[in-house]
Amino acid sequence: MLRCAVFTNGGNTIVMRAADGTFRVVYNIGDITEAGDLFPSNTQIELDLRDDRRLYLIANSIYDKRVLYVAEPLF
Repeated sequence: MLRCAVFTNGGNTIVMRAADGTFRVVYNIGDITEAGDLFPSNTQIELDLRDDRRLYLIANSIYDKRVLYVAEPLF
């Protein structure tokens, strides 16, 4: 499993690549999350990929909150 952040269409996107070569979008930076958080394009996001394929994201939102999100594997 590979994780990376890429520059796409004027923004940053966090994607993961599965063993079969399929790329999955985890999060488009600049999109509002379901909880209402928004991250500026220049924010530093800490990523932590665990053995169970969960991806933890920690970052500061535009509301000056330090938040943690977990991306659960769907594949």
